[in-house]
Amino acid sequence: MKGLFILAIVALLSVIVSANVPKCPPFNPSLPALHLPDIDDCSRFYHCDEADIAVLDNCPGGLWFNPDLSVCDRPENVKPGVCTPPPGFVTPTSAYDIIV
Repeated sequence: MKGLFILAIVALLSVIVSANVPKCPPFNPSLPALHLPDIDDCSRFYHCDEADIAVLDNCPGGLWFNPDLSVCDRPENVKPGVCTPPPGFVTPTSAYDIIV
C-alpha cells in the first residue's frame, strides 16, 4: 500500500512539473539527436533520448538554445518569441550593451 501511495505522488509531481515538457517523437537511430526548446526559459532545452523521453538540459554561460541550429547560441541570434528569457535577463538596447 505504501508503494502505491509513493507511485501516486510521483505521478502527480510529474504532471505538475512537466506541464510544458515537449513530447518526443519515436526514436530513430538513423536520424541525428533531436533537441527541442524550453518555451519557459531560453537558456534551457530538451534532448530526446532513446526511450522517447525529453530530458532537460542547460546552455552554458549566458547562451540560449537556438532551435533553428539546434545548438546553444548568443541571445541576439535566437529569434524573438521562441522562448521566454531567463530570470534577470535584460534585453540589450544597443551594440554597446552587448559588449559591456
